[in-house]
Amino acid sequence: MDAANGTLSLPARTAPNVCTVCRNQKKKCDKNLPSCSRCLKLNVSCDYTYISERHDNNNLSPSNVPLFHVPIAFGKLWLPRGFEELLQPSHSDLQTRTLDIDQFFVGTIMKTILEQKWDLNEIVTAHYSTSHPWLPVIHERNFRRRISQLQQNPRAETALLLLAMCMMRHTCASNPEINDKQSHLYHLFKYLFSFLQLVRSPSLEMVQSGLLLVVFELGASLLNAASMSISICARLAYALGLNVNVFHIDELDFPEWVEFEERQRVWLGIYMLDRMVHHVITDFKAPHAVEELDNNTRLPVDDMLWERPPGGPVRGVFQPTLLTPVETKLCYFAREIQAIRLLGNVQNLSDKSLANLCLEEFDEPEKALVLLVETLFAQSPGTWAVFCGAIALALTALVCLLQVKAECARRQPSSPSEDNIALERSTLALSSFVDISCEICTRFNAIATMDNIGIVPLGAVIATAEAAFAAVELNSWFTNGYRADYEPLKMTLVYSSQYWKLSAEYLRCLARREMCLVGPEANLRGISLPEDALIK
Repeated sequence: MDAANGTLSLPARTAPNVCTVCRNQKKKCDKNLPSCSRCLKLNVSCDYTYISERHDNNNLSPSNVPLFHVPIAFGKLWLPRGFEELLQPSHSDLQTRTLDIDQFFVGTIMKTILEQKWDLNEIVTAHYSTSHPWLPVIHERNFRRRISQLQQNPRAETALLLLAMCMMRHTCASNPEINDKQSHLYHLFKYLFSFLQLVRSPSLEMVQSGLLLVVFELGASLLNAASMSISICARLAYALGLNVNVFHIDELDFPEWVEFEERQRVWLGIYMLDRMVHHVITDFKAPHAVEELDNNTRLPVDDMLWERPPGGPVRGVFQPTLLTPVETKLCYFAREIQAIRLLGNVQNLSDKSLANLCLEEFDEPEKALVLLVETLFAQSPGTWAVFCGAIALALTALVCLLQVKAECARRQPSSPSEDNIALERSTLALSSFVDISCEICTRFNAIATMDNIGIVPLGAVIATAEAAFAAVELNSWFTNGYRADYEPLKMTLVYSSQYWKLSAEYLRCLARREMCLVGPEANLRGISLPEDALIK
C-alpha cells in the first residue's frame, strides 16, 4: 500500500517457477515475465512450463479464494509459498485479479518438487513399490499418462495426487531433517486438499488423494486427523456413487472397464482403511464411516489383468464377489477385503459390553477367520512377506476375537465347567497364533534394513502390535509358569518405528501394559528405543 496516495502497489510480474532453459542448465533465473533476463541476453525462447495464460470459468476472484480458511500450524497462520505470485493482476484493482485453480495447484506443487530436487519418476515408482502392493487403488499407466500431460494440460486433482505420493515417500520417524520436509508437505497438502473441496466438485482423484492422506496420518499416529480424513473420503465417495455395484460389464471397452474397476477399488480402499482407523483409535470410538459391504459386492480382479495393455472389449473376466468361496484363489487386495470384513465383524463384537455377549456369538466368526488364515498360509509363499496385507489383517482379527472370547469366558458366572473349557481353548488358540506371529517376525527381523522397512504395510504393524499385546495378556493369565516370548514382535516394532511413527506409539503402549499387567518386578528383557524415534 502506497502511504502517499492510498493506492495498492503491484509487485513485478514474475513466474512461480524457473524457466525451462535455466532449469535444464541449473542456472539462476530471475523469473521475469514474459521472458527472464538470462533468456533475453541469450536471445532464446523463454518457456515457463507450468505457466498458463488461460482465462476461463475456472478462474476465481480473490474474494472467493479461501484466504480466511487457512490452517494454523505451530500457532501461526499458514499459506503455501508463492501464493501471492499466482494471483495474476490484470488491472490495478485487486478485485479484477484472477486465480487459475489448475495453474495454482500445478505451479505450487511443481515448485515444491523442484525446490527439493526430487525426481518425479522416482516418487511415482516408490509409491508403486511400497504402498500400492497393499493399497492398489490408482491405475499406474493412466496416472503416469496424466502426469506426463501436466505441462500441456494442468489439472489440480492430478497434481494433488502427486503431492500425496511425495508426502508418503518422504516419511521417516527417526530423521529430523526428513520430518521437517514431511511437516511442510503435510500442511501444504492439507491446505490444498481443503481448498480443492471448496472450489471443485468431488472427483475420483480427490478421493484417492484423501486415501493416501489417511495412510500418512494413521502411520504418523495422527489418529484424530485420520478419523476425520476417512470420513471426508467416505462423504466424497458417496457423492460420486462409488458404493454402487456395477454389473454386466463384460462388453465394455477396456478403458471403460479399467475405470469401473478403479472406482470399485477406491471404494474398497475406503472400506479397508475405515476399519483400520476404527481399530487403532482407542480413546474414542466413532461409528464406521462407510456401510457394511453387501454379499454381492464385487472384489478386485487380478492386478495383472487390470494393468494389462489396452485391448478390445472385456469378455469372460472372472469377477469374484464376497460370496466367492474362500478356497478360490484371488488377488491379494481381494484377500485383504475378505480379512478386513471379518475384522469389522470382530469390532462390532468388541464394541458390545461383555455382559451382553454369549460365547455362541464367537463361533461363526472364529471358524471363518481360522479358515481364511489357513487358506492364506497354504496359498502364500513361505517368507516374511506373508505377514503383509491380508494375513496380517486376518491375524489381527483372530487375535482380537480370541482375546475378547477368553475375557468373556472368564467373566461369565454361569456354567463354570463349560466356561473353563471355552477359556482353555481360547487361550491355547491365542498362544498358538501369537507363536505364529513371532515366527513370521523372526524371519523379517533377519533381513530388515532401511531399504525394505518402508514396504511394511500398516496392516503388518497393527498385527504385530496386537500379537504383542495378546502375549502380555497371556502372561498375566497363566499361573503354571508359561511365558510367551514376544521379543521378535518387539524387535519388528523397533525396526518399523524407523518409518512408521505408529510403531513407536505401540512400543510405548506395550511398555505401559507390561507395567500394569505383569508388574515392574517382572524379569522382562526390554529393547531400548532411540529417543528420536518416539512420537513427541
